[in-house]
Amino acid sequence: MDLIDIFLEAAKSKKIFSFIGMAKNVGKTTTFNYIINHIKSKYALGLTSIGRDGEKKDILTEQPKPKIFVAPGNLIATAEESLLRSKFQKKILKTTNVSSALGKIVLAKSLSKGHIELSGPSIVKDLELVCNLLTDFGAELILIDGAFDRKSFASPLLAHATILATGAAVSHNMEEVVEETRFTIKKLTIPPLTNGNEIQKIKDIFKTSKAGIMEEDNTIISFDVSTALNATPLIISSLTSKSKYILIKGIVGSDLIQNLLKSNVDAENITIIAEDGTKIFTSQQILTQWYNKGGAIKVLDPINILAVTANPISPYGFQFNRKDFMTQLRSQLSLPVFDVLGGEL
Repeated sequence: MDLIDIFLEAAKSKKIFSFIGMAKNVGKTTTFNYIINHIKSKYALGLTSIGRDGEKKDILTEQPKPKIFVAPGNLIATAEESLLRSKFQKKILKTTNVSSALGKIVLAKSLSKGHIELSGPSIVKDLELVCNLLTDFGAELILIDGAFDRKSFASPLLAHATILATGAAVSHNMEEVVEETRFTIKKLTIPPLTNGNEIQKIKDIFKTSKAGIMEEDNTIISFDVSTALNATPLIISSLTSKSKYILIKGIVGSDLIQNLLKSNVDAENITIIAEDGTKIFTSQQILTQWYNKGGAIKVLDPINILAVTANPISPYGFQFNRKDFMTQLRSQLSLPVFDVLGGEL
């Protein structure tokens, strides 16, 4: 199966797709356009993004930023200033109360083909609102153009499936790019907790608490902290032989795992519960140490990565051997890998 086959198969049961990148200039927007061009006649598409700085050129490379292709009938949610700079015939459907650095988010319908600058909401609840509005106006599938430094928007709370872009722009060293991509996928696809009663109880606690401990009998000790990052001392001092889950709403950082490893905690009996894989902010070394001690991490909401796209060319003046890059990625990743510009190998 090629990337389009995989996407169309997923679209039978999923509605919202996000596109994220390992770094700038790895081909995320190219992948976004590739999907649009190949499915524009099959679905009424809703297009939006996670914020945008409004610059026409990449600040590092001075290269023009890629624009998003639109076809007649596409529904778009973007900021007022970005809509004015876009080149296509349109019908304004709604001006929302969602604010951005480039004005209110506007919903429009494309009446012609052309290109658009997408500048969507920058926070989760606003993006969720915009996705609901796109659906209300007839979008059958919604595509979210993500940002390299906002992998949290791959969150399953918003997207039912995600495509990850990687490439030579991540590092001059091919092996480093492959390993960083592998580790990122490992974190994003941490397996979920499967007990429905436990999941609901933890989600209820997360409505009011940032951190806690669940005991074997499912009772929960919650901690009154401003962020989960401040809870490490309380968590470690409160763990007992009957503790089974450490509950973290927000970032699971290196500090927590390092201190657990230094303590006398029996890691084999402890599982850290995070909201989703985007909240894991720890190094590969520390995470590996935790797993080697018998510790586990699970999430409430799993992330579904459909595929990886690879760009062997860096805008910084170098490129990888395309065949070698694809071969290494495919040997190290458990996901299908495609070069949407170079074609199949």
